[in-house]
Amino acid sequence: MFTVRDFLSLGPFKQLQVVSGEKGLDNVISSINIMDNPDALDWFSAGEMLLTSGYFFKDSEALQNKVIKQLHSINCPALCIKPQRYLGKIPNNMIEISNQLGIPIIELPYGIPFSKYLSRVMEELSGDFDKMNQQSLDIHNDFFTISLHGGGMDKISRTLAELLDASILLFDQQWRLLSYADSPNRNWHIQDHMALTLEQRAVSTEFISQFPPDFPSLQAPIVRTLTVGNASLQTITRPTSFHNLHYGYIMAVQPAGNWTNIEYIALENGAMVFALEQVKNTELDRAKNRVRRNFFDELLSGNISSKESLVKQASLHDVPLELRYTAIVMDVAILPTITSSDVLRNNIDMQKKVKMILGTLDEFGQHYQKLLLIFSKKDQIIVLVGESEDPLDQARLVSQLAEELIQLVEKNVPEVQLKCGIGNQVLDIGTLHRSFFEAQESLRLSNLFPIEARIFHFQDLYLQHFLSENISEENMLAFCDYILGPLLSYDKKNNTSLMETLESLVHNQLNISETARALFIHRNTLLYRIERIEAILNLDFKQTNKMLEVQLAFNFYHLTASK
Repeated sequence: MFTVRDFLSLGPFKQLQVVSGEKGLDNVISSINIMDNPDALDWFSAGEMLLTSGYFFKDSEALQNKVIKQLHSINCPALCIKPQRYLGKIPNNMIEISNQLGIPIIELPYGIPFSKYLSRVMEELSGDFDKMNQQSLDIHNDFFTISLHGGGMDKISRTLAELLDASILLFDQQWRLLSYADSPNRNWHIQDHMALTLEQRAVSTEFISQFPPDFPSLQAPIVRTLTVGNASLQTITRPTSFHNLHYGYIMAVQPAGNWTNIEYIALENGAMVFALEQVKNTELDRAKNRVRRNFFDELLSGNISSKESLVKQASLHDVPLELRYTAIVMDVAILPTITSSDVLRNNIDMQKKVKMILGTLDEFGQHYQKLLLIFSKKDQIIVLVGESEDPLDQARLVSQLAEELIQLVEKNVPEVQLKCGIGNQVLDIGTLHRSFFEAQESLRLSNLFPIEARIFHFQDLYLQHFLSENISEENMLAFCDYILGPLLSYDKKNNTSLMETLESLVHNQLNISETARALFIHRNTLLYRIERIEAILNLDFKQTNKMLEVQLAFNFYHLTASK
C-alpha cells in the first residue's frame, strides 16, 4: 500500500509542508488527479489524492467547507493545494475541518508543475496494480456467474451488500424498488430506517432532485445524504446503463468504512450485471406482452370461435371466464402545446405517454374492488371491467369509473387529454368483441356531434348508430335538406347562426333559459331568433311530430357532415 506518508517521504517531495490533518497521513493513495472544477467533485474515485490551485473555491468559504466534507465522503486520502496565486495561504476554516476529518492538506510550492507529482506517484503505484487487477478479476467472475446462471435481482443485491459491506437498494428508471439486501457482516438493517415496499418509490422527490439532470446517462457514482425522519443516511448511488439505454440505479446505504478502488470496481461490475438482468427481464416482458396482446386482439375481434381454445388462452393469461365484462376504450390526445411537425418525434412522445398512462392505471387497478384488465392498442387504452353481477345502475357506475380514470391520468400524466367510449356489458367473454365494438362506435359517433363531454356510453348513442347503419347517405341528405334546407340557406346568405340556435334549443328540450345561457345571449334575443326560425321553416315548436323531424334531421346532418 502506498500512503500519504510514503508520498511525503519521496525524494522530490520531502520538503512539502503538511498544513493540517496529520492524523490522516496513513490514508492509502490509489491514484492521483487534478481538481479545478466544482462539478468534478462527483466524479472522483475513492483513494484519489487531489491537486488543485484553489481557484474555483477561492471566494467562497461555504464552498471550501463543502469541498473538504465531500472529499472525505469519497475517501480522498489528501488534498494538495498550490495556494500562492489565488488563495495566498490556506484558509483557516479548511484547516479546521481537515483536522476534524483527518484529511491532510499539503501545501505545494509554486514552481513545481502538477505533472511532476502525477508522473512520480503513478510510478510508485504501478507495483500495486497486479494485486488490484486480480481482485478485480475475482469480482468480475462472481458477477459473471450470476449473469450466466441467473439468480435475479435478489442475488445481485445480496452479492453487492457483501462485497461493499453496505445495505443495497436496486431501483428501476422511475426509482421504484426492485430489491434490497443488508450486509451480512454487520448488524445494521435498512428496514429499521426506511419503509420499503417492492415496486414502490422508497426515496423522496427532494432526494432525487439532488442529482444532476443528466445523472441517468452518467457512468459514475455520486455521494449524497438521504434524510429519513431525523436520521441522515450516507448513500453512494450509481446509474446503470447498457448500450446507452438507462435501466435504473444501485444505491449503497451507510457503507461500513471508507471505500477503496476495489469497492468501486465491485459497484461497476454490479451495475453491468444489473443492466443485463433488466435487459433480460424487459425482453421477457415484451414476449409475454406480445402473446397477451395477440390474445386480446383475437378476443376483441371475435376471432376465437373454439370454446376450448378460449378457455385455454383465458386461463393462460389469468382472465376469469365466469365474469361479465364491459369494454372501455380511451382515446389519448397530446395537447397541441407540445406537439411538433416531426412525425417521428410525435410518435415517440405518444408511446411514452401511453406507457405512463398504463403505469398509472395498472397501479390503480391493483387496489380497485373489481377486476380491471388494462392494455394498449395503438394510441388507445383498453380497460375491460370484470364483474360477478349486473347491478341495476351498471351503466352509471361504469361511467363513474371512466371519469375517475380520466381524472387520475390527467393528474399524473402531463399534457394529455382523454375521452372514453363505453360499450354495454356482455354476459359471456366470448362476445366481448360486441362491447368493444360499441365502445369504439361511441367514440366515432362522438366525433360527429357537438357534444361537450368526455365519456360516451353506447346506449346513449344507439339511435345515431341505428340511423347510420340502416339509412343510406342519400336518404339522410334528402331528409335533412327537406327539413332544415331553408334554414341552412338563410344562415349562409345572411351570415347568421340560426342552425346553431335551433340545435341548442332542441338539445335543451325547448327550455328558453337554459338555451340562452348555453348560447351566451339575452333571453329576448333568443325569443326573436325563435320567431325567425318558425317563420323560415314554417315550424310550430308545440307540434311533437315536427320536433321529432327536426331532431332526426340534425342527426342526419352530423352523420353526413364528415362524409
